[in-house]
Amino acid sequence: MHSTVEKLILGWLVVVATAWACDSPLVHRTDGGPDATPDVPDAADVQDRTDDMDVIDAGADADTDAEKEWWGPDPDERRIPCAGAGGGWLGGVTAVYPYIIWAEGYWIDNGHTSRIMALNVETNTVAQWGEIRKRVGGQKLVYHEPSHSVYFLVDESEEIPDWPFYRTTVFLYRLIPTSQSMEEIPLEQDLYSPGCAAYGKSKTTLHRIDPVSGWLLLSCQYNLESNSSWIIKDVYRKNIFSGEVQPLVEGFRETPIVYSFLADVSLQHFTLNINGVDERGQNEPPYVFSSWDVSGEVAEETFRLEVPYQQMAFGLYGSEESLLYYSELGSSGRLEGRIMDQVTGLVTSFPALSHHVYLPARLHESQSPVVSWMRAEGDVNYWSDGSLTPSTYSVGIYLWDPDNGRIRKVTGEPYAYGFPMLMHDQPLPRYMVYLMRVSQNDLCIAFKDVIAAGILDETGHLIPEW
Repeated sequence: MHSTVEKLILGWLVVVATAWACDSPLVHRTDGGPDATPDVPDAADVQDRTDDMDVIDAGADADTDAEKEWWGPDPDERRIPCAGAGGGWLGGVTAVYPYIIWAEGYWIDNGHTSRIMALNVETNTVAQWGEIRKRVGGQKLVYHEPSHSVYFLVDESEEIPDWPFYRTTVFLYRLIPTSQSMEEIPLEQDLYSPGCAAYGKSKTTLHRIDPVSGWLLLSCQYNLESNSSWIIKDVYRKNIFSGEVQPLVEGFRETPIVYSFLADVSLQHFTLNINGVDERGQNEPPYVFSSWDVSGEVAEETFRLEVPYQQMAFGLYGSEESLLYYSELGSSGRLEGRIMDQVTGLVTSFPALSHHVYLPARLHESQSPVVSWMRAEGDVNYWSDGSLTPSTYSVGIYLWDPDNGRIRKVTGEPYAYGFPMLMHDQPLPRYMVYLMRVSQNDLCIAFKDVIAAGILDETGHLIPEW
């Protein structure tokens, strides 16, 4: 049995995890346990929220010392009203100027209902772009920059007599921000890997899409038998026109560990961790960094490196510049940030800090060189899949500019913050979007104008605190 069962990326997301699919940017699961239906009341009809929203202060002003705790109101932070306030849950996020776009999930009349919402950051107004009587697959919404469109999957399930699982059907949708519209993309082929097609219950996640060639990069999770604890996860490409499948990692041979950073929208690169699996489905060494070029007609693994078992933290971000961002257990006893050049093998260390550096990643591929991470505390957890996690997550978001060496803490406390990204397609690197948890059941979206707040300049570089 995989010991990563129910392993969560954020300890403060246990409640939300049941509503998010396995490859959510918020939760790491390799168990594929039952698709729990959240026990939530019927949600009231969505009110007209096109009026100016009430802005809720949450956080704290930046302090001159990035290592110092700071509390109090943050006048630069704005928070979108949480889906949990209406009996729902957050089900996927992206940001394409001038909109922050997200899915809200509800359990209504004994079925899933998903509402696609958008906030215009310039007018501070919220609108509902569509409603689907299905479940959004608990993941980031995938932005395709050339078409200025957002794609995502929804699914619905049905019981099958004399079948060990229920069968899940997956649908593909497209959002068009310029027209604030939504449409279903007719599929000539299902989106499953051969394994997922053979076994009815599955969880399918979209990672990349090329709507012109028809290639989708997907992961799918399933069980071979109803009483089996061996969870199979395939990572593969599938062409929605021809039906051709190209396996990247077949889960009955190796276990892919997929992490979806909100800021990662690369059309060419895809990175993941992989660990070995024995004949009983138990994790075993090696632990691997793997990078793929998924831009052509055939996916190609361009980088593969065995790294020390139980020394690297979970979560691997690969940039367009062939750089890998990750955390490693250092001589300090803390998780320390690293940047590895896949071409030269050169490893650059983050500046020394007095806390764990967890899930480092580029804030944006083109708008800024700044690197973000979530500060973490406490002991280090060792997992049999070969990865490490800190025991206390997301105490705050930090930024580091490798060009000028500056470091700043840019969120406050006592809330839990994580997963920052700069909004796509904005003329200046102005709006930073991130997630925050404000109570046991409320995972919310927050954002701030980082130029007006004096955090970034118009070139995307970190500026000093005054």
